[in-house]
Amino acid sequence: MAEFSKKDIFVNNLKLHSEAFGKSSNPACILIAPKMSTARFWTDAFCQYLAGQGFFAIRYDHRDVGESSEIDWQKAPYTMSDLAHDAILVMEGYGVKKAHFVGDSMGGWICQRVGVDYPERVLSLIIISAGPIEVTKEWTIPITEQEQKILDNTSKIFLSCKDGKTLEETVQNYLPAWRHLNAEYPLDEELAKNFTIDLLTRTKNKNAGKNHDLMMSDFLSKIKRLDVLQKIDRPTLVIHGDKDPVVLLRHGKSVADEITKSKFVMIKGMGHAFLNRILEEKIARLVVEHLKKASNT
Repeated sequence: MAEFSKKDIFVNNLKLHSEAFGKSSNPACILIAPKMSTARFWTDAFCQYLAGQGFFAIRYDHRDVGESSEIDWQKAPYTMSDLAHDAILVMEGYGVKKAHFVGDSMGGWICQRVGVDYPERVLSLIIISAGPIEVTKEWTIPITEQEQKILDNTSKIFLSCKDGKTLEETVQNYLPAWRHLNAEYPLDEELAKNFTIDLLTRTKNKNAGKNHDLMMSDFLSKIKRLDVLQKIDRPTLVIHGDKDPVVLLRHGKSVADEITKSKFVMIKGMGHAFLNRILEEKIARLVVEHLKKASNT
């Protein structure tokens, strides 16, 4: 088992809770979770695998979730750029000068922002299940009727996730949503339950999901053509499922189309989550393969 440690990073009035696996002398890999997700979206097994392959894996709770600071959105709304800066604060908390950044969903958008805003701190990027941070050619193509049905059905399923009378009942209420996000990969209920329990018990801010939604909605409503993704010159891997019911496959691919030194990997049958051990292992192998190649360039 790799070395494991925890660290709370304090900057001004902000606390970011983080956890690290492996030797701090190894190349660092900053793992950025999706919206409303805690650090432990990246499972111990995933992090241990990275550490075992010679990387210093650092996961952290976004502001508003887990053990990180709760934010009063009305007084201090934050942006995608703020969350990108949080990732930099985490690496600085460990004394890391440069790192690989791996982000899923909202974490993938944050990865792009890190690549644009802090190129001198980036060894490589891995963007999973995310759309572009700017308007791309694909973004301008109208959503088809079939695509809108898929997106609307996802929203309907998540709106049906209600709190139960007990923690166990609430967890059970979330399983259909995770099953939907897993698409054609069978849901590993143990993984899904552990993820949901961690989210519900460690996140004290009941407005966390709403705050992340407000940030993402504000961000997406204002994106425009900036030609910034073309400026990213670090090795980049973009991973996307062909059954993603949240971020359309063509929008995910457009991220890779805009970044010069990028490789696009489509995973057949994958949706917007990987709560399946076989799929998780597949993604972990892809991540390590990319990190090793990037470390040698």
